[in-house]
Amino acid sequence: MYLYIETDGEVYLVEKQGKLTLPDEKDKLPFEVKEVYINNFPEGEVRICSPILDKHPTDWYSKVEIPVTDNVSNVAKRAVNFSLPRIVSELIITNIEGKVLMTKNARGLVEGKWKLPGGFISFPENPSEIMIREIQEELGVEIQLGELLGIYNSVKKYPQLFMVCMMYHAKLKSEDFKINKDEISEVAWMDIDEAIQKTNIEFNKLGLQDFKNVGVAQPGRAPRS
Repeated sequence: MYLYIETDGEVYLVEKQGKLTLPDEKDKLPFEVKEVYINNFPEGEVRICSPILDKHPTDWYSKVEIPVTDNVSNVAKRAVNFSLPRIVSELIITNIEGKVLMTKNARGLVEGKWKLPGGFISFPENPSEIMIREIQEELGVEIQLGELLGIYNSVKKYPQLFMVCMMYHAKLKSEDFKINKDEISEVAWMDIDEAIQKTNIEFNKLGLQDFKNVGVAQPGRAPRS
């Protein structure tokens, strides 16, 4: 069992057999920690922890440098990568009947699953830019982008990702879809309850449920699995 301990982008590592690595349950720590999350990596169980410190550490290792440092263990590099949030933007697109647009991905992490339109933010885009680009690339239509509805996060067990989703409301300027089959296999307008039932993406479910209940999504909802 390993401990991944980070504060303000600094990671606590120990040296073992000439490599910098995560401490394990046998190592005596010079501070107390609060456990945040448990995950299983190929190297074993990793407990992600927050340290309880009197002052900021000056002799820990920057998480920016760890992935490119040769004498760092794989489990430490893997833990750093897992801790980095991936940002996605997604849309609740409604029509005049109050139905929402759902898409089924043809590839990627959510291949074959119904989800709200959207995708990962690419450097150096902002969340609203990606929505305009993604809908044009995947569905061949333009949107009228509305307000930011809410922000959600989702933590999935390894090898999945820590994701933060920024959810917007939008309307289509046209329903003349030109679907990019390399990206999307199906599109459908669904009643909101059907959409909630058919998607298994938790922050999609939460956003849709909040939109149904009060017309806006709620920040701070954090599904974990």
